[in-house]
Amino acid sequence: MYSIITVQNFIQFCFCSFLFRSGHEQHKDDKFRNTVIEVQKAEAPDGEYVKVGEFDGDGIASGTVPDEIGRLKRMRLRVLGNLDNWVIITEVSFKYLKFTMY
Repeated sequence: MYSIITVQNFIQFCFCSFLFRSGHEQHKDDKFRNTVIEVQKAEAPDGEYVKVGEFDGDGIASGTVPDEIGRLKRMRLRVLGNLDNWVIITEVSFKYLKFTMY
């Protein structure tokens, strides 16, 4: 049975892997370098993150979120050093395990 989506409903995604691709064929240097992917556990205090991946020399970051991390509150990209150019994010992808609508 289907229900109507109303105010205060939300859709929760549980994902197991991620992919971020930066750069563009016309702007090959506009990509992330020296940048990590971090997640914050649902029960963790603000400011406490765990590294789960990093961008490679081609401006691509892919990986999995370990099962022991559990539910997530946030995911962020943290730049560890200055970049010489703008950054173009060309792809963001998550392989999800399930999604639930509340």
